[in-house]
Amino acid sequence: MMVDSLVKGVARFHRSYFRKNRSKFAELVRDGQNPDTLFITCADSRIIPHALTQSEPGDLFVMRNVGNMVPSHRPGQECSSTGAGIEYAVSVLGVSEIVVCGHSHCGACAAVYQTNHPDELAQHIQASGA
Repeated sequence: MMVDSLVKGVARFHRSYFRKNRSKFAELVRDGQNPDTLFITCADSRIIPHALTQSEPGDLFVMRNVGNMVPSHRPGQECSSTGAGIEYAVSVLGVSEIVVCGHSHCGACAAVYQTNHPDELAQHIQASGA
């Protein structure tokens, strides 16, 4: 996608969606975010969380990563960015639900099940329980 398309998309967002929902955005600025749900999904460009769930701004705290994978955490181990995001959503934002959204034909998930992994990736896969 060319930068020009992105700029035009932002302009369309401001002209239409933002104008129609100005009061909701003002409320979110004033009161902060208070989502009920942490939505973890794949970074795949075909996934559009808010369109999929028909949620509004402020409803979801969305985390995207390759393959929507959540690595296991072991005591004494550094927290992954996914783990840090989950901790923030639960402890700071107070979300009451966590949804992990998968999708068909995920290349990242397919790669996990291949047998020819570089040693470093194979160790991570085993450690995460995938």
